[in-house]
Amino acid sequence: MSKVFKIMSIPALIVLLALGMTSCMEEKVIEIVLGHETSVDFSQNSASEIFTDTEEIELGTEIDDALADAGFTKEDIVDAFTVSVGYGVTMYEGATDWIISGEVTVERTDILGPRDPVVLINYASQSVPDALGKRISAELTTEGVAVMDAALDDYLGGLYPTLEFVVNNGSVSPAPSEGNRIIFDWRAWLTMQIIFTQTYDIPDPF
Repeated sequence: MSKVFKIMSIPALIVLLALGMTSCMEEKVIEIVLGHETSVDFSQNSASEIFTDTEEIELGTEIDDALADAGFTKEDIVDAFTVSVGYGVTMYEGATDWIISGEVTVERTDILGPRDPVVLINYASQSVPDALGKRISAELTTEGVAVMDAALDDYLGGLYPTLEFVVNNGSVSPAPSEGNRIIFDWRAWLTMQIIFTQTYDIPDPF
């Protein structure tokens, strides 16, 4: 698992502060949009076309660490939501052009009561060697986004959500065997946006 926390855009109004303008100052509330990216790594070594891999992310703790690195706190956040997902192969062994199809599910593991995993993305007829070193965009499901965004809302409300991601592969062509196992590592990237507001005193040219 890895994480990236970076400023996506900062309004140009902040730049005015560095220009040494000496007119009257006016208090302005500035919106800052930051992108938070996390990734989940899966390893596969199977003689069957049906395989399952599971990984977990402590999302609340991870965002806390990222906020601290960027100089923000949870109290600065006004909104957070899921933006996109991508996947790609990071290691591939063999010479077979495996074509795989399946799904990745997500569920909360930090809450009590029954939990039903929901599909986050589907992948179909994906060549494993063709995905090596790439980042392929995938379409998020409405149900999967709802789980992700509910976790972000709960984090803002004081909880520390944990998410479990499961790969459920349904088919491989050609079919693997003990003599020709399907062996590869792959990664899913999840991108979220976190919105902050900051108050600045800026020069009023009028």
